[in-house]
Amino acid sequence: MKARADLHPLLCRQLTKASGAKGELDTDRLLGLVSRAYQEKDADRQRTDRANELMAEELEEAVAASALQAARFKAALDNMTQGLCLFDNNGMLVVGNRRFQEIYGLSEMLCASGSSLEPLLSISPVMRVMEPRFRQHLIREHVSLDEQHSFVEQSWPDGRTLIVSRTWIVGGGYLDTIADITESRSAAARIAHLARHDALTDLANRFLLRERLQEMVRNAARNERCAIMCLDLDCK
Repeated sequence: MKARADLHPLLCRQLTKASGAKGELDTDRLLGLVSRAYQEKDADRQRTDRANELMAEELEEAVAASALQAARFKAALDNMTQGLCLFDNNGMLVVGNRRFQEIYGLSEMLCASGSSLEPLLSISPVMRVMEPRFRQHLIREHVSLDEQHSFVEQSWPDGRTLIVSRTWIVGGGYLDTIADITESRSAAARIAHLARHDALTDLANRFLLRERLQEMVRNAARNERCAIMCLDLDCK
């Protein structure tokens, strides 16, 4: 049987297979060939559907795992005692944790905008209340950190003491951490004061007297003048 040009190639092949030597068409054989073709196509469709289902399940699992990992990462960042901000190789903010936002009084929206460091510090409500000279000095100190000078200790006008450290990332970008050491410095100063003063009267004790005497001896060795005055406060 001669195949028609307007028929599908598969059907043409099936007609050829179902035709006898003299060109007569074997209808039963043709129906069997067509039926098997439909069965194969259904099997292919089922395999494709199953593959799509598996890929969709894997994608959903990957998305869920990624979301869970991102949530855990965010929780870890937000519970740090230090402020942390990560910038890419273009100097744009990638992530800033909650402590970073608290230190500079920034909103989460501002920290998600992809801004660079200097504009973020410039619009910080905490820094904007400072005198311009203090604000500009603190911003310049932070922004100008480099590989030779990777950290700086800052004394803020509001009494806080911060240490800003920068770590450079392989491939570009950098990570800044900001630690508020105000309480630890105050505690250290208080301990040093208690070690040199009487706890009841707050007067200098023997330890401080010894330190001052040693200082006077060193000054005298440099031909600097010094004097000691002794008062007897034991009144009878």
